[in-house]
Amino acid sequence: MLNKNNFLLAVISIIILINPVVQAEGFENPQAFTEYIYNSYSERDFSEVYNNFAAELKRILPENKYTEFQQQNFEKYQLKYTEIKVSAAKEIDFKTIKDKFDYADDFGSYYQLQVSYLLKFKHFGSREEKSEKKVYIRKINDDFQIFWDYKNALNNDEAAEPADKNE
Repeated sequence: MLNKNNFLLAVISIIILINPVVQAEGFENPQAFTEYIYNSYSERDFSEVYNNFAAELKRILPENKYTEFQQQNFEKYQLKYTEIKVSAAKEIDFKTIKDKFDYADDFGSYYQLQVSYLLKFKHFGSREEKSEKKVYIRKINDDFQIFWDYKNALNNDEAAEPADKNE
């Protein structure tokens, strides 16, 4: 009986430990990955978003700078992202990425997607607005990575306005 209970406990522990890893890897397509990133972002899981940044971006922007920047903006403006919809991915060339993100290195496949959502925030009263944003990602082998304009986070003396400058 004790061995059976230990075995059952071990199986449950393995399932619990493996589950987060399964969520973070193995996306079928760029849309599924982008949807996952935006859902993580809307749930304030900034560490998970950061973990999926392009490797070059992580060398420039420390995780604590990014997470502090996002936490400050979410708290300051009481941001809420809902009704998140991701368009079909369009494959793009490296030049398009390099024009937008000077830190990008050329390896992998690149995609552009359109994300739309309802953004609720407080700035001179409660507001909400439908917003759209272009998102750029890269696929290397089976992994996707997201690009992000990091300059606002490094110049955090003035927090970004809520209308998409903080993503």
